[in-house]
Amino acid sequence: MNHDPRHVERFIQSLPAVCDPSQFSHLHLVHWPLDQLPLGPVLSEVGFTGTLVAARSSTAEMAENMGGFDQVVVHEHPTAGESATDHILMELPQGREAARLAIQEALKALPSEGALWVFGNKESGIMPLPKRLPGSQSVLSKGHLRLLRIPATAQWEEPKKRGKAKRAPFDFSTPFHHYQQGELTLATRPGIFSWQEADLASLILLETLAEQPPLTGELLDWGCGAGLIGVTLAKQNAGLQVTMSDDMVRAVRCSEESANLNGVAERCEVILEDGIGEQLSEMTFDHIVTNPPFHRGHSMDREVAQQFIRDAAAQLVLGGKLWLVANDFLDYGTVLGECFGKVEKWVKRDNFTVWCAEAV
Repeated sequence: MNHDPRHVERFIQSLPAVCDPSQFSHLHLVHWPLDQLPLGPVLSEVGFTGTLVAARSSTAEMAENMGGFDQVVVHEHPTAGESATDHILMELPQGREAARLAIQEALKALPSEGALWVFGNKESGIMPLPKRLPGSQSVLSKGHLRLLRIPATAQWEEPKKRGKAKRAPFDFSTPFHHYQQGELTLATRPGIFSWQEADLASLILLETLAEQPPLTGELLDWGCGAGLIGVTLAKQNAGLQVTMSDDMVRAVRCSEESANLNGVAERCEVILEDGIGEQLSEMTFDHIVTNPPFHRGHSMDREVAQQFIRDAAAQLVLGGKLWLVANDFLDYGTVLGECFGKVEKWVKRDNFTVWCAEAV
């Protein structure tokens, strides 16, 4: 998300020209980088006094540290399941299905005379929304940012598609989407990484681990998403206790459901946390596995994974191993070598590399 902070500030300062910020009961943020583009103080200056609803624990933590918001909650629903009083301000989530889900949930929370105000940059998918939501209109443009007003009574209209869909669409009347991966059933929702099917990198990592001796002890699946890696390993290794963690509320909910569906919930714990935080820092593991994220919204960001690698070394027991899969071009070899005594490229296939780093 390559915004100039000055454009963001001007965008927020221009809100009173098209709306009354004091009428926003909620602000929902999903990917917005508050550490780079703080919103709290400038929103407070224009009269916003509502609740910040953060879809990620890291967003909520940054908001509380920076100030400017009277109330901050972590929740996947745009209003944390509450009814909105008049208007909602929302960052457009990444992905068409995730955007539609968030918009529909927000509209249901509004009174009939209210409105949803959605903002995002050109890359976010905001430009085609007026065609999907008759009655909506673009009301503000600053730099790459756009603001769209959607009346509470708007109904989403999906364009007619030609040919057969490659994957099963999300049923917006159900809480979860399900897909099969071998003997497993995974519970997912739009907005989760690879929510419609298992991603190749995770499958390569799982195939690599299946060739190793049975895993026992304590295992951490970091950045668990829908729980594909952690639940699979719990299912395959009866002597394994699995902790899964993710920064996103929706991912935690999906991983919990995936563990329940596959009968391993008693040996799985799911934690909402950004990186190695207060909870994980008190734990040690025999194994850590991860297919780490390298995007923040639409922008590439390797620092999240690199910082996790630095922190993970301290959470492994002596002889414990970190198994990491990543695109070849990311090449985490340097930071792994700085933090671990023994590092190997275990598998290199289909433009992915599986790294094994041992704590010695």
